[in-house]
Amino acid sequence: MIPAAHAAQPADTILEGFNADAAQALALLRNSSGKSDKETQREIDRMRDTLANDRDNAQSLADKGTIETRLTQSEIEALGAAPKSGESEPPALAAKRRQLEDQLGLQMLPVLRWREAQARSATLVDELDSRSAAMTRARLMTHGYSPLDPRLWHGALVETARMFSVGADRIAAVNARIGTLAIIGLAALALVLLVVPPLLFYRGWTRVRVKVEGRIIMAAHLWRKLGMALALDAVSLVVFIAVLALVIAGISLAMLPLAGNAAVSEIAMSILLASLLLAFAQWLGRSVLLSPIHDLRLIRFAPEPAGQALMVVRFLGLMLTFEAVIGVTEKAGTIGASSASLLSGLLLVAGCWLLWRLAGLIRNGAREPRPEPAPDDPQPARMDFATPISRVLGGFALIAALTALAGYIMLAREIFSDLLLSLAVVTIAVYFHRAVKLVLRALADGPLHLYRRVLHFVPMVSGLLLTLGVALLVALIWGYRIQQVSDAVVALRTGVKFGNINLSAGDVLKFAVVFGLGYMLTRWIQGFLRVAILPEFGMDKGVQSALVTALGYAGILIAALAAIASTGLDLTSLAFVAGALSVGIGFGLQSVVENFTSGILLLIERPVREGDWIVVGTNEGIVRKIAVRSTRIETFDGHYIIVPNSQLISSAVKNVTFTGGVARVLVEVGVAYGSDYEEVRRILLDIADKETRIVDQPAASVWMTGFADSSVSFRLACWIDSAMNTGGMRSDLHFQIASRFAEAGIDIPIPQRDIYIRTMPSAGAEGSGGPAKGDATLA
Repeated sequence: MIPAAHAAQPADTILEGFNADAAQALALLRNSSGKSDKETQREIDRMRDTLANDRDNAQSLADKGTIETRLTQSEIEALGAAPKSGESEPPALAAKRRQLEDQLGLQMLPVLRWREAQARSATLVDELDSRSAAMTRARLMTHGYSPLDPRLWHGALVETARMFSVGADRIAAVNARIGTLAIIGLAALALVLLVVPPLLFYRGWTRVRVKVEGRIIMAAHLWRKLGMALALDAVSLVVFIAVLALVIAGISLAMLPLAGNAAVSEIAMSILLASLLLAFAQWLGRSVLLSPIHDLRLIRFAPEPAGQALMVVRFLGLMLTFEAVIGVTEKAGTIGASSASLLSGLLLVAGCWLLWRLAGLIRNGAREPRPEPAPDDPQPARMDFATPISRVLGGFALIAALTALAGYIMLAREIFSDLLLSLAVVTIAVYFHRAVKLVLRALADGPLHLYRRVLHFVPMVSGLLLTLGVALLVALIWGYRIQQVSDAVVALRTGVKFGNINLSAGDVLKFAVVFGLGYMLTRWIQGFLRVAILPEFGMDKGVQSALVTALGYAGILIAALAAIASTGLDLTSLAFVAGALSVGIGFGLQSVVENFTSGILLLIERPVREGDWIVVGTNEGIVRKIAVRSTRIETFDGHYIIVPNSQLISSAVKNVTFTGGVARVLVEVGVAYGSDYEEVRRILLDIADKETRIVDQPAASVWMTGFADSSVSFRLACWIDSAMNTGGMRSDLHFQIASRFAEAGIDIPIPQRDIYIRTMPSAGAEGSGGPAKGDATLA
């Protein structure tokens, strides 16, 4: 957006301001000697902000143009399209077109100058960013003595002796001014403030917290648990900060004789800020590791490892606190450079060991077996944060420790502090996201039960917003300047060009909103037709399902086209992409397209409908769903079979219920030889006549189908009202036939065989008739 001040100024005045800013930037880039790094960095940041504003304003002015250029362009467009090559237009029209084009060329000169100013400002912004990055790299890559180098220890001892000597002189001066008793009183008061508040906090507040946490665990409602937990965390943070304030007062009183008032004030402020950081670490560690609400715990430790992890987090907060205090005291001149480097290096190594220890606790805690959830437990599966967090912490801890031992204290300090701050930001985001989910779950189960489907989308939106916020904060923590982040946001807002297509975050959001609204409208229309409209026309279930599915495909396609059109994209520019996709679909997605086409044919021709009883190869069951790619068949065993739609089109399918009318049932039965065959026929026809599910037309019939080894075979053929009842009908007929045959004395034989065992006759008995001695007959 163009500022009002710029909009009211002439173009020459605006360009003069742009040129002056560019000249100042060039002077800063060419000559920045004689200033400290901090002053130079401050000047670079200020000039970068100015040039970035100039760049954006010049782009806005160039895009908007002037009122004269827009009027001239509209006049040219009113003349119509220019004649093609080899064609002509009336002389008066051609002369007017040339006059307007020449006039437009003159009017475009300010626009071209704005484009030049935009390009110049953008180039200078890049140069300033490069200079700033080079200064940051030089600062971080400053190499000094390693904490293992004896020279650093010697320099630190010399500076410590000098510091004690200066301190003794200052104490003597203060003693001469206020007296020994006053110094002793200050020391005693400082000692009381340093010892009593932490002791009372540890003894008293710990007991209060244990009692409140017990009440939280025993609370029946989620609302009460969450409210008490948040209140406990807030009060705990306030009490901890109050204790730290008293401790800081004690430290200030103890240092007052050793340093000046200005130095003590600066050191006290740094200790205050560092103490707030320590309080935050205390709150964060307890909230995400030992929260009485288990769903708010980032990692579910056993009680003992959780206490150890909390203690490690506290010590890490202390490390950050000491690092901040060392930096301020070194700046104030209270301690020397060698002492600051040694202390900082030792603290970094100790902090890296604590990070390694925390990574091990997280990794071991994640490997501990967890109890299996109950079958009716509604809790969703949780993401595994333990493994990636432990790996990141362990890797960065090792890198920071090696960097500190190599003598790159500034780089190690940056890695250590940035890692802890990034971990804190991510942890807070996850903590609040889970708290939002708990609140929404309580609302969905309670007063807002009717809106539970809508509430389920809120965690998705909050998660997306938290992710964007975390990405922004982490980028700032790891050295990206706020100006660079704002440039990235502007680029997302104005768009990034991909060929002739300009895509911005607004376009993506607009596409998502329009498509989402179209999708929800399509689903609502589908449900309305399925419930209120289609049943009134007396259509069967298969026709209704086909119409609703076809409407869903059409609605989604229309929603996608409307979403693309809402972004302002020219659909004709996607013709080449569509052609390339068609080639890819033809080769790589041939089976998918074949199944999709087969699904459309199934919905149009409807040889198979939902609810039909079909047999496809060796698969048999009831059609439950015809989707775009496959069809779901439920077998009579209760299993589901997914059959590709192309198989239903290209192979033979037996549709038992296709006609929806009567179906024939065949019952085979065998009776013993010598039975009364006419009686058998009469009984079978009587059973069919008395069964109410058997229709009169076509009439039932009985056939004698053959003579088996041990029985005479009969077949009862009858017709029932629905093919879905054939299995149960055949079973009922078998029961009735067995009962009636038993009453009539008609046997249903089972296969039997007579076996004769004969021994070979002796030689003297050859030719004699009858069975030989030892023959036996077994029936």
